[in-house]
Amino acid sequence: WRKMRAAALGLYSASCSAAATTAALRFGHALCEDAPSESESGSLLDTASVDDDTFGLLKETVQEMKAPAPFERWADDVKRLTHVGTFAGAKLDLSKPLTTNFQVSHRVQLGGSPYGPQANEYYQFGAQFFNDSVVAMSTVDQMGMVEAQLIMPSLPFADKKLGSKVITVFQPEAKHDMMWVDLDYTGETSVGSFRAGKNVQGMPGPLFGVSYSQAVTPQLSMAGEAQFLVEGSRAITGSTVKYETPKWTAISTWQLSPGQGGDMHSISAMYHRKVMPNRVNLATELTVSPTTLDSQVALGADFQLRQGSVSAAIDGSGKMSSVIQTRISPGMNLTFSAEAQFGAGAPDPATGAPGDSYKFGYGLQIGN
Repeated sequence: WRKMRAAALGLYSASCSAAATTAALRFGHALCEDAPSESESGSLLDTASVDDDTFGLLKETVQEMKAPAPFERWADDVKRLTHVGTFAGAKLDLSKPLTTNFQVSHRVQLGGSPYGPQANEYYQFGAQFFNDSVVAMSTVDQMGMVEAQLIMPSLPFADKKLGSKVITVFQPEAKHDMMWVDLDYTGETSVGSFRAGKNVQGMPGPLFGVSYSQAVTPQLSMAGEAQFLVEGSRAITGSTVKYETPKWTAISTWQLSPGQGGDMHSISAMYHRKVMPNRVNLATELTVSPTTLDSQVALGADFQLRQGSVSAAIDGSGKMSSVIQTRISPGMNLTFSAEAQFGAGAPDPATGAPGDSYKFGYGLQIGN
């Protein structure tokens, strides 16, 4: 009898505790006189999240919807893994802070150049200024190309919801100069962007574009964009769906762009897997053109080690690339780069068969 009475009292206490916790979450007051107070067991919300009396119904952490990233940055995590940045020759990157908000940088490269095989050496000087409200960067190289960026994440007169970015690139030939201005408005669950520029991303002439991103649920987001090319009165449209969880992300995109033989459709699917957060990441990307039936596939992986990192990628054309970076000491990193592509080199003089292409490089980075 004593055991039955103790069990009955325990069940009654548990039911009152669960009812009080649920009522407190819904209506802000308790239904049972013997419900635990905040001073006894912490806040009711914390108790509900860990109390076994809720039978696990309140243990799930509720995610709040927030504004997604701007449309152009949705696929950055996948592209970073499937497109490894390799280089050829020897490269030295040196950065020197002059004040807490200003630093300069130098880049010297021998045996390779961003301009391709026609240039066997490269030098670039850069300067950066940054504080809590603005970031200004500029670079100039020995070819005469000058690039400047001005980034203001939040404008003070727009209640910190409107941000802007201005980028200009002056080429040795004036007809190839590039410039564009971006305006991003961030709401509670959406982001709207406007772009105006010239010769942007290989598209000649003036360009105007808009994009809109909306969070539908804490995991699901949808976005669309439209760009108008003044030269030729052409339009580029696209839409994207993104589903993101703490362990994986799936992205699907559709784009319609003008081509020489008519409109070109492309469909892309991307997948990003966080095997071990901040340690091991995998990604894959597939792009298919229903008009021409051409397809491209790429796989990438990134491993963050205690004293360095390893990145590797392979695509459908047979190109394999990898970058290994190791930390020698605080503020000093050593990088090894390798790239191989079968059938992409110069043809064999004897047989005429295409050869293979190889590219190797190593670099030293000093400074942050």
